[in-house]
Amino acid sequence: MPNLSIVVVNYKTGDLLRRLFVSLHEHVNADFELIVWDNNSQEPLDWLEVEFSAIVIKSQKNIGFGCACNNAAKLANTENILFLNPDVVALGDFVTPLLERLQMDCKIGALGCLQISATGVPVQSGEHFHSPIRKVTEALRNRVTRRGRILPFGFSSDKEWLPVDYVSGACLLVRKELFWQMKGFDPNYFMYYEEEDLQLQMHRAGYQSFLATHMRIQHDPGSSHKGKDTWKPLFWNSYIHYLKKNWGLSGYVLSMLVKVFIYYRLKCAL
Repeated sequence: MPNLSIVVVNYKTGDLLRRLFVSLHEHVNADFELIVWDNNSQEPLDWLEVEFSAIVIKSQKNIGFGCACNNAAKLANTENILFLNPDVVALGDFVTPLLERLQMDCKIGALGCLQISATGVPVQSGEHFHSPIRKVTEALRNRVTRRGRILPFGFSSDKEWLPVDYVSGACLLVRKELFWQMKGFDPNYFMYYEEEDLQLQMHRAGYQSFLATHMRIQHDPGSSHKGKDTWKPLFWNSYIHYLKKNWGLSGYVLSMLVKVFIYYRLKCAL
């Protein structure tokens, strides 16, 4: 009897899904069920049910990442849910250690592991919350030093389980009960910032996220995007919602500054 539901949202990434699922079956020892929510990608996905016994749900429209994850999670028949991006590849059995760690501590909010690109370049895996004060101080620091963090959070750590504010939604393990206790992903995020928002609510409720620095998966951010700049409006809209929702007056002020910045950039581009 599987104790894990792996949820993947598909939007025109059928070629990546096969690569992901083959890698999971090759490397992961834990029993799991596969749930794929298709956001009206107009792709033939019957092979997922035949080859991988996946539960496939085809939506009549693209409802966004967070809503799709929520709907797919409602079909989970297990106690734990692992959200994976379709552009992820398993390089080893990263699932079993994550599950074992999750079961050891009831105050764990979410777990993830380190991510590298196909060429071995570190990919952002965990981060601090993007509070207005932190964003301003980081911007000033980068302005003065003309450099940001060299490696994504966790790559320079000697801890196998590194406490972080939040882990990337590309590989996010949670308890189903806690996920729904937090009311799942906020549906107001079409894409981006939904995993940070979720773990911020967990953090405020007394839960801690951890990054497994001794396990790695391959992740190629952007390989699932089918347009060069289509992600930008989604990113900024989500960031503004995140600020206004979670950081009070300072968040509202910064969100207004972001809007002015976007307007200025668009005007200059004309």
